[in-house]
Order: sequence, then structure tokens, then C-alpha cells
Amino acid sequence: PAFLRPYWQADFAWFDNSDGTERRLSLGKPFASIDSPWSFELGAEEVDLEQSLYSSGVPIERLRHDRLRVIAQASRRIGLSEFSAHRVSAGISLESDTLDPLEGLNVTSEDREFRYLTTGYEYIRNGYIKRNYVNRDSRYEDFNLGLHLKADIGWSPAAGNSEAASGRVRIAASRGWTTGERSFLLSNASYGTRFGDTTRNALLDLDTRWIHQFATRLPQTFVVRGNYRRGWELDRNVQLFADGESGLRGYRLHAFDGDEILMLNAEHRISWGREIAHLFTPGAAMFVDSARVSNPQDLGGSFQRTDIGVGLRFAIGRSSHNLFRFDLAFPLDPDPWGQRSPLYSFSAGHAF
Repeated sequence: PAFLRPYWQADFAWFDNSDGTERRLSLGKPFASIDSPWSFELGAEEVDLEQSLYSSGVPIERLRHDRLRVIAQASRRIGLSEFSAHRVSAGISLESDTLDPLEGLNVTSEDREFRYLTTGYEYIRNGYIKRNYVNRDSRYEDFNLGLHLKADIGWSPAAGNSEAASGRVRIAASRGWTTGERSFLLSNASYGTRFGDTTRNALLDLDTRWIHQFATRLPQTFVVRGNYRRGWELDRNVQLFADGESGLRGYRLHAFDGDEILMLNAEHRISWGREIAHLFTPGAAMFVDSARVSNPQDLGGSFQRTDIGVGLRFAIGRSSHNLFRFDLAFPLDPDPWGQRSPLYSFSAGHAF
């Protein structure tokens, strides 16, 4: 998390797996506070991966996906008050994607290449609160309830395999509110798309979370999340899922895919509040997950799936991934194979 100088960051990764390879390198200095004067980011990523596409939980196509990303961006603060800051940015982004079929009915290849010149604007208002026993157990987290706006636009001339010039726009906004002495609300919205001759790969994401903490001997937190995702003319390798990885814990990976997904989650988290042998803090959770999926390729059009469950939590305060969870979920509706079997899963971090 710290590299060369205070507040600088670096990341290096090298993966060599059965389904492909990935190499990633980045160096940057993010904005560390409201009054930070500048930031920058340099990064490169190269991926050679075998990717499967799914329909109703069944692989229908396998692709060889070669991806290259190179980014260089600098940002500067242009206005500052006691509680807010304005920032502008400029940069370049080189992106290349090659999709070659390995198996499936679709045997066409697809190449995308862009050389974006980007510029952006950001506004952030200081409304930070500090809370623990939300996502990282006893570790304190900073939540910004102030308004945060961010937008950038890029333009890529015709180059390489691109037949025409195209643009890219991405906007995001977040805001929070206190709803009581022990509760607060966080909302985030983002939208991104490419435009030119046609609009492609448009994705809308809306997320709202309500957090309430109880004044009890054992720390207890109740979290409710609503998440809405909608895609239009998505790229061939981009899919939206409602499954165990996205928050529907009673259903296996890639169980349900669609262009529009509404996910609702409620979880009551209980922590022991004390470390055992200075190693970990145990806890437990009870949860309900529900998702409504709209898939124009499905004969039913839209359908809803719900599960309930319980889980164990183990918080390790001295680890960067300081929470491990074990969940047992019971689906109330059948999966794509007509079954309703309990599903056991484990992972690092909360499900949402």
C-alpha cells in the first residue's frame, strides 16, 4: 500500500493458471485527502484468458480473450474550500481486445482497439464519518456522506482494427445521509458507454445501502442493500449475473444471466467483539437475498429467486483481507436445473 514515498502506491501481479495468464503493473499517487494538490496513475495490464459465456447456468460458448490496457493519467486540484474540492484530469488510454471462438455456435472473431485521449472533472465534498463493525469488524472505516461527482470523456480516432472514430463517457455520483444516531444511508450511481456510429456496452449501476448499528453488549449491525444493474448492447464477453458471487448466495456461480437485474439483500451481523488468542474475532450472520432477473432470451421474460441463510464470520485484524465468511444458504425457488439444494460457500469479505 505504500511505495517509494508516503501516499504512493504500487501493484504488481503475475498469474499463470490453467485458463490463461495475466500480468499487471501499476504505479500511482492517489488523492490522500481533500486538500491533496495532485495525483497520477501509470498502469499496464496484459491478459490471455479462456472465457466461458453462460445461459441459464450452462456454458454455451468458450472464447480466447486477449486484452491489453495501458493508461497514463494525471489530475490536478483547481479549487479548494474548507469542505470541498474541484479537480480536473487528462490522460491517455490504449485498449485492445481480441475475441476468438474456441467452442460454441458463434464462430466469429471480434477485435476492438481504441486509443483514447481523456479529460475529466471531479467534485468532492467532505462529509466523512468513522465507523467500525460495518464491513471490517473492529477496524474503523471512513464513509463519505458528502456529495461526490466524477465524470470523464474520451475520444479515440480510427486506428488499427477500429473502422471509425468513437467516444467513451463515464459518470458516477455518490451521496450519504445520517438517518439517526446509529444509522446512515449510502447511495452510488454510475453509467458508462461507448458512442460513435452506434451506442455500445452501456451499463447503468445503482446501489443503495442502509446501515444500522445496535447499542448492545455484543456489536451488532443490520445492513440492507438494493442494487440495480441494466445493460444495453453489451460487448460479447460482458455478462450480468445473479448468483453466489453477486449476492444471491443460495445459487451457484453463473446461475442466472440477464440484461436487467434487481438485487435485494438484508443481513444481520453479530461480532463477538473480542479477539481469541490475539488471532481472530468470531461472529455470525443471518441473511435474506432476493433477485429479479430480466432476460429477453428467456421464454419467461422475468423471474425472481430468493434464499435465506446463516453464516459464520472470522475477522483477522492484522490481515489486509481481514474477514473470512462461511455461509449456508437455502434457496426458496428452484435453480436452472429445477433443484433446491442448500449451498455452502466461503470467501474473503462480506457478500455485499
